[in-house]
Amino acid sequence: MADVETTPQSLNKMRLADRLAERMGLARTVAYEAVENVFDICAQTVALGGSVSVTNFGSIELVAKPPRKARNPQTGESIEVPARKAVKFNVSPRLNEFANRDPASTTIKKLPRNPVKK
Repeated sequence: MADVETTPQSLNKMRLADRLAERMGLARTVAYEAVENVFDICAQTVALGGSVSVTNFGSIELVAKPPRKARNPQTGESIEVPARKAVKFNVSPRLNEFANRDPASTTIKKLPRNPVKK
């Protein structure tokens, strides 16, 4: 792929928007708004108890953590940790496979089953 960088960088929302703008020929501001909105929709969905599933990437869901006993390592005192909610990410098997290949030679994008031949 042409846009795979030779030196790995962390990807934040701004860099993601820049890459999206470059790939799709969008204005940077439009791409940034799109990225912001996608993550906002995902966060709202998870916060309301729904799950977000992205084919070939993974799924995000809200899980309930029951109350538990813990120990303060400095004092040894036993304390009660209250119940809480946590966000859980499950990686897809396809993303795991992709991570073990040369990213320049393949794509994780879902390809059409029967491409139209011209």
